[in-house]
Amino acid sequence: MKKGLIILSNGTADLEALARYEKVIDNINTSKYFEVVKVFASDKIIGKLKARHNISIPNLREGIEQFIKIDVEDITVATLFLIEGKEYEEAEGVIKEFRKLNSNHNINITRAALILQNKERSYEFIDRINPIINKEEQIILVAHGTSHSAQMSYYEFQESLRDKGYDNIYIGTIEGETSFEEIVNQLKTRNIKRVVLQPLLFVIGFHGKKDLITDNPNSWKSRLIGEGFEVSTSDKSLSEIQEVIDFIVNSQYKKEDF
Repeated sequence: MKKGLIILSNGTADLEALARYEKVIDNINTSKYFEVVKVFASDKIIGKLKARHNISIPNLREGIEQFIKIDVEDITVATLFLIEGKEYEEAEGVIKEFRKLNSNHNINITRAALILQNKERSYEFIDRINPIINKEEQIILVAHGTSHSAQMSYYEFQESLRDKGYDNIYIGTIEGETSFEEIVNQLKTRNIKRVVLQPLLFVIGFHGKKDLITDNPNSWKSRLIGEGFEVSTSDKSLSEIQEVIDFIVNSQYKKEDF
């Protein structure tokens, strides 16, 4: 039986971020797969890449169709998502459709990095992001955020960090909770003066950079400086941590029934 791997992320239209992302993906050990395809969840980003740079990236539906056409019967969709929110559920919906129409194919989806009410998963993820965390500096990890119920994953992740002794790490989000203002209040309550700002994103594209780590007056970096903090930044994405990619791609956590 031919095995195929689809690597699904939100993607980016930022060419520099795209090049860094593709370099990491190309280093994945894919020897057990007949074919590997990179797909993006965002049709908007796919459209921008095509219109601006004539770069064609398939979406998930197109990736699965491509595999079926070349008789790949065992398909794994590896999801480079931090939480199982809206984009994850949309991917589930696409896979569910293909399962109904192609009963002779085995189509699976890996779990996101964080799973609701699964502390062991959170603990393992913490071990995997060791290159961007420590117990000495005051570190703000900023995820995208969501209005989806999976938002609770961020709170559970914060609790798991505390369980493992990372009282120096704060989880914030660009959109949602915990907000910038809440993070600032926590820091000031503890009389913190210096912080490290680290995006908690699989791909740090144009908007991730602009919203977080540039000198844009509305970025988290600029706003933190405006609040009186000394700020250092990192632009290392989750996809550039090999242990994280292996954690997702080779995960035994697959969602069979949905």
